[in-house]
Amino acid sequence: MRFRIRLVMLLGILFLSMKAQAAPVLVVNGVGILTGARDIHLQVNLIDLGFWNVDFVDGTCAQVFGVCDIDHFPIRQQDLFAASEALSKTIFLDSAAGQFDSSPNLTNGCQGAGVQTCTVLMPDIIFFGPVLSTAGPRNLQGAGECLAVSCVVGFQTTQLDLDLSADPTRVWGRWTRVSVPEPTTLDSVWIGLLAIGALRFRRRNDFRD
Repeated sequence: MRFRIRLVMLLGILFLSMKAQAAPVLVVNGVGILTGARDIHLQVNLIDLGFWNVDFVDGTCAQVFGVCDIDHFPIRQQDLFAASEALSKTIFLDSAAGQFDSSPNLTNGCQGAGVQTCTVLMPDIIFFGPVLSTAGPRNLQGAGECLAVSCVVGFQTTQLDLDLSADPTRVWGRWTRVSVPEPTTLDSVWIGLLAIGALRFRRRNDFRD
């Protein structure tokens, strides 16, 4: 009995870990503009940060995040590079959904004539006074996939009321954490079938022995 329980648990972990490796879901509007992505898996070294959604939104910091202070910024300083790396490696790619790496002007908030770069700003710490600290990945036209270390714009300070509406080269990255869902019925069925198959295989081997 213990073997069966352990086997089912192991198969469940393996199945869910396979789901964790699934590619994020891109959100593309009716005219082919990338407006965000869903189910992005973030990880810092061996620390699992879970799944996140991101939306690319123009406007002021206060308009985008509700209130422009650290309590309303879900991505914190130690996680910004993980978020930048995820955008560079899994979102800004050329695929059947669109040329979102080669053409940065296909990212929402970066439309304009001659746009050759799109930087996704993520706010972090507000220093004393009306100053905001931001960082984020830079997507270059036709540059190909790049590492977050080489593509990220390091922390820089700017005015608290920074408005990106008229800036075709920068856009806010608004992240929201995805609540951990319970296994779906289909997930449970697959795990059950894997467990049954493994148990039958074991019984067959025991019978032969």
